[in-house]
Amino acid sequence: NQSLKTDNVLLVGLQPRLLEKLTELKNVRVCDLNPDNIGTSKCGVVVDGPERFFDNAKWAGAIFATGSTVVNGTIDEIVDTDRDTCFYGVTITGVASLLGLKQYCFMTEAL
Repeated sequence: NQSLKTDNVLLVGLQPRLLEKLTELKNVRVCDLNPDNIGTSKCGVVVDGPERFFDNAKWAGAIFATGSTVVNGTIDEIVDTDRDTCFYGVTITGVASLLGLKQYCFMTEAL
């Protein structure tokens, strides 16, 4: 369980429960690809679209990103930032292991 050493976190991929917990601890911005989420407010945070990713990444000291980025083709943009990045979700598991990417898995703590 590592704590983030930054106050500003970018959540890539809206995951409501993660957003809820992050907003209790940090300043958070969210980017998502789903048009139904973009522009809505979740936990007091307006969900931005992908066009805001680079500005939000510059603001953030860390990025917490869905592993689905490996499937939707946006992972390179995230990995290419100089931000401390951690991926979540099962989709990234194999790729994270092969490429040495940081991954958060709640099951690790449960076992």
